[in-house]
Amino acid sequence: MKKLLSTLVLSLLCGIMSAQSYNLIPRPVEVIPAQGTFPLTSATPIVAGKEGKQVAVYLQQKLNRSTGMPFKLVVAPAAGSIELVVNPSLDIPAEGYLLSVTDKGVKIQGKDADGLFYGVQTLLQLFPPQVYASQLQSGVQWAIPAVSVKDYPRFHYRGMMLDVVRQFFDEQTVKNYIDWLAMHKINKFHWHLTDDQGWRIEIKKYPKLTSVAAWRGPNEAIAPTLGSGDKRYGGFYTQKQIKEIVRYAAERHIEVIPEIDLPGHSHAAASAYPEILCPTSRDEAKRAADDMGDAWCVGNEANFTMLSNILKEVAALFPSKIMHIGGDEVNMAIWPRCPICSAFMKKENMKTPEELQNYFVHRLNKIIDGLGKRMAGWDEILDGGDLEGSTQVYAWRSLKRAEVATEKGVPTVVMVGQNYYFDMAQSKYERGHNWAGLVPLDKVYALDPADNAVFAPEQAKKVVGVQAAIWAELLNEPARFLEYQSYPRICAMAETGWTQQSLRSWNDFYQRLTASHFERMYNMGIAFRVPFPVVTYKNGVVSATAPYPGAEVRYTADGSEPNVSSALYSGPVKEFNYEKLKFKTIYKTLSSVAVSPECENVGSWVSDSAAKPKPQVWDLAGIVDRPGIWYATFVPDQQTKGAASVSQVRIYENGIAVAADDKPTTTERTQRYRLPLYAFAKTKKYSLKATVQGKENVSGVLKIERSRYMEPAVGISVNANMNPEYARYLTDYDFETVARTTDRGTAGQSVTYVFAQPQTCSKITFNTGTLTAFYLLKNGHVEYSVDGDTWIRGDKFEKGTAVLRPSQPLKAVKIVIDGPNDEAVITFQDLRIE
Repeated sequence: MKKLLSTLVLSLLCGIMSAQSYNLIPRPVEVIPAQGTFPLTSATPIVAGKEGKQVAVYLQQKLNRSTGMPFKLVVAPAAGSIELVVNPSLDIPAEGYLLSVTDKGVKIQGKDADGLFYGVQTLLQLFPPQVYASQLQSGVQWAIPAVSVKDYPRFHYRGMMLDVVRQFFDEQTVKNYIDWLAMHKINKFHWHLTDDQGWRIEIKKYPKLTSVAAWRGPNEAIAPTLGSGDKRYGGFYTQKQIKEIVRYAAERHIEVIPEIDLPGHSHAAASAYPEILCPTSRDEAKRAADDMGDAWCVGNEANFTMLSNILKEVAALFPSKIMHIGGDEVNMAIWPRCPICSAFMKKENMKTPEELQNYFVHRLNKIIDGLGKRMAGWDEILDGGDLEGSTQVYAWRSLKRAEVATEKGVPTVVMVGQNYYFDMAQSKYERGHNWAGLVPLDKVYALDPADNAVFAPEQAKKVVGVQAAIWAELLNEPARFLEYQSYPRICAMAETGWTQQSLRSWNDFYQRLTASHFERMYNMGIAFRVPFPVVTYKNGVVSATAPYPGAEVRYTADGSEPNVSSALYSGPVKEFNYEKLKFKTIYKTLSSVAVSPECENVGSWVSDSAAKPKPQVWDLAGIVDRPGIWYATFVPDQQTKGAASVSQVRIYENGIAVAADDKPTTTERTQRYRLPLYAFAKTKKYSLKATVQGKENVSGVLKIERSRYMEPAVGISVNANMNPEYARYLTDYDFETVARTTDRGTAGQSVTYVFAQPQTCSKITFNTGTLTAFYLLKNGHVEYSVDGDTWIRGDKFEKGTAVLRPSQPLKAVKIVIDGPNDEAVITFQDLRIE
């Protein structure tokens, strides 16, 4: 008996190890390895009946492109074939499949056509990765390892939302995106088609929605914004194109869910038909395109006639039973000021604008229900009153909002921004939003959408699935940034939605991703994000840790961007002037963002709950090894939920305090202290002492970095429309703070920096825009002065940045606006002086 149990355990362990070795994403329910392989030949047929023919054609076309083999489609079973069968009697859930590969052939049985399609996706991952190539591949052994797979999804809603408003993507780009989603077993494509910055769907009854509202530019009804420049920018999808994209998606077993964002985010619609607004809104000055102030007048009955007509045309284009009406971020403050809306509220005894929004939602629900569809919206539609039972909510603001929705019995899609908004930056080095925090790959994978610590069993049943979103404000550059922001984060979300929670493991997923799936995505043609190495400095030595086994890390020592020809990192590099080194991970024609070395973490800290906490001390040997302005940052651990108060931060030299800061910069629970250390002696010992107090057991790490820039005393003079409290941020050398204008600026306006003493420096970089790359100065130049009176013109701004390389000491520098910006405001930053 013991021998039998040992054999069973060993077989199970072997099965698990082999399942990992296939590196399938998403991970299947069960993978049982077998002996042998099945080789493809030009005579290999694909066998499929009527129910499986569409999937068979998809597989035939996919295999033909990369292998060059014909894969004849036949109906009768044949030896040495790939057999595709729809078998509703299978004892597995919907969308499930059984896959068997032996040396005799391949058989895939799907519980339904969807399951058959997903079985094909798993089959493709068993091939060499070149199977995904769009062109004929030579020198490849087209053989599949023998295996048996049983699989089905955890959730039947696995979605991805694409915003095509802020930046417009053509038909082929959308099709490519759908293709890649299908390869990852995503089955819903949420298409965000309207917003403040544009209207992207043809509505024949209201032609100005596309002739006017689809465009922005200097001479358009919608002003330039989000990098659209001083030109006409935009576009829309004709009804013919939409039908084609819907058809294309259906062939890939993806349901296309349209979103018409209402009643807010309607600046574009109002630019074409201003009569939809409240009379008081129409009288206000023209708003910027990225302003969320415009909303439909709910008290105007004619608006519901127009909306009914619009939604009728939309419904006819999309077979999906779901119609998403947005409902988020509505500027409800305009309704009580509106004579029509306020009168209606009084008549209906409504006390709050939220009640009026709820009324609007119910009116749309009635229209949509009459079209044979059911309504969906963002989690704001939960406010102001109850919803119809069939309404589906997309919880984006927090997991708490999903909890609220499920408590009310509302079908809920979990798409929490802090985990699933892929427009968020992935690290501090990369472009992207940050209002929901950084969203790295492991944070995407970490969320359990139906966490039993959050949802009671009955609530969890109302979690219908998971969805991620990518908003397009910052996707205008660099090239193919949509792909970079999407992948591999979509891979993590896909596994979250498909794989059973008990089978999910971050380390296992990351191994499968980097060992095999990177190469699959490369052959799919996805310009995915490559992870960067971790590079640290201590004791005059720079060390790099590759982001995954076998990663190719290259570096430069002159401050230039590394490339495939740069030095290959093979071990620690001795370099005291570590700031000039840059490192990248190279993956064929792709590469990671470049990173520079950072000092090793000084150590860890734990908060002290005592009334009079004891100071904690950290040794700075090998890290603080030169004079300069040092910044000490106390960073809480990710899993830590409490807060700590840090005080009495000092650098000590041989036990004597020589640098101190009691006014930290605080961002997202991180506290940063400025510690000037202008006198430094190599023979002396340096340490850092601080008091860390907190009621809860909060822990974290202490980082310290030397400022890479000079920080001379400087004054500011502003000749532009700016909030009077903002200008001071331009002299604090805190690159987390910025100052912005209140308008687009006009030619001749300027921001002048005057130094207390003439500065000798090698380079001054003038960066504009927020840290997330909004509100860049596109139309301007810099000037400089030796005496503060006579000005010499310097470079123009390119992509929000200008550089000055002085040949003599400077008394002052100036940013000059040459014309209106192509965004609503302009944001200025501290000078970066080297």
